[in-house]
Amino acid sequence: MNARIVSGIVVAIGIVVALLVGFWIGDEEFLLLLLFLAIVATGAGLLILRERIWVLVPCFWYVTGKLGPSPFSVRELVVLTAFGFFVVFLALRVIRAKVKTEILDWLVLLNCGYLATVFARNPVGVSALGSGMVGGRPYIDSVIGFLAFIILTRATLGPNLARRLPIFATLPQIGASLLSAITHYIPSTVPIVEKAYSAIDTSEYILQQTGGPEGEANRVFGLLGGAQAGLLGLLGYFPPLTLLSPLRPLRFLCFAAVCAGFALGGFRTGILYLGFVFTFAAYFRNGINRALIAMAACGALVFALIAAQNAGFTLPIATQRALSFLPGDWNADAKADAEDSSEWRFYMWDVVLHTDTYIHNKLLGDGFGFTSYELQIMEQQEEGREGFVGDARQESFLIQGAFHSGPLSAIRYVGVVGLTLYIVLLLAAARYAWRLIVISRGTDFFPAGIVRRDSRDLRTAPVHLYLRSL
Repeated sequence: MNARIVSGIVVAIGIVVALLVGFWIGDEEFLLLLLFLAIVATGAGLLILRERIWVLVPCFWYVTGKLGPSPFSVRELVVLTAFGFFVVFLALRVIRAKVKTEILDWLVLLNCGYLATVFARNPVGVSALGSGMVGGRPYIDSVIGFLAFIILTRATLGPNLARRLPIFATLPQIGASLLSAITHYIPSTVPIVEKAYSAIDTSEYILQQTGGPEGEANRVFGLLGGAQAGLLGLLGYFPPLTLLSPLRPLRFLCFAAVCAGFALGGFRTGILYLGFVFTFAAYFRNGINRALIAMAACGALVFALIAAQNAGFTLPIATQRALSFLPGDWNADAKADAEDSSEWRFYMWDVVLHTDTYIHNKLLGDGFGFTSYELQIMEQQEEGREGFVGDARQESFLIQGAFHSGPLSAIRYVGVVGLTLYIVLLLAAARYAWRLIVISRGTDFFPAGIVRRDSRDLRTAPVHLYLRSL
């Protein structure tokens, strides 16, 4: 085609786009503008990535909010898009149609097969169709997780991409966490942001609108995911102890930001996660001696925080809540909030273990979903009414199977049999991941914890992604 014609078409398209953007800004149609920018960015990304489109799956796996009115989350849209291109590339023979099946793959398939039997025994529908059992969305999530498994088991990871993959996989989750923090500390942004992205912190905005009392020790829940991603990214690239040195200011400041994320999230398990991962990263890099030093460094850091609190330097309430399981002069409200949370969980566990009200078939599981009547109870909780046990929020968690205990929730959905299969898969995946990390030490694949071996470069990734989808 003539170069002038091409230039004219490009200019015409540019003028139309500029006019549309101008109209949307003038009419304050920011949602349409964001959707348009997202479409443009997606198209550009697809053209650039082509057969490497699988990279988007690990990058956006933990971005679980929905875009605008879309019924799917960012993660789900990415997986479905990548799978669509995967089918096209498969037809064009750009990617491998067959791969060697190993024990880890068989265990994944075994868990999927058992989940199918659970659905067959406990079929669920949707409320709009008048079904007696509703709430089967987790089955759809599991199917999407399995599609990610199919994609990633056929992906090829080269050393250049391996060096950069942790960065690509970390930034989206950190961005989502920062967005949650913005809506927490600047509540007025909630009405604007929630039109484009759903996974934000609306707690402070609701408190402002209702005039209710501040609770949950003013925790920023969304920061936990970003802190975990940032920690893993830093430990993938740098020796753990160097993160504690002010002589390396950039590393030091990044690690300080990660620690702040854990502290403001207010999760006690987050503090334990920080110490556990820090120690194991030191072990994988330099052996047991360096791991012991890293453990001592973590202990010294926690001791310094406790000493500062006892000396009169007041830590944020959320931080005090996270550390309240340790001896110290903690704020009474922060400590009470943590203790109430524990008692609440212990009560739920006791009810679940010693009654059949919420788990009817502990051996084989009740499957996902709940009755229409139970759905009404959960809707009442949203309206602030009481539930059967006197606390509508607790009742809602019990009905959903969200017992704040992974094993008990698994028993609710898939029973002891399913839990056993799941644990076997976890142990096999952990063993395989351990071997890959050890083998990849000193190579470009170490930051991702993955090594190129008989063309099965992402053996641990699909398992991890699939497990997170259950």
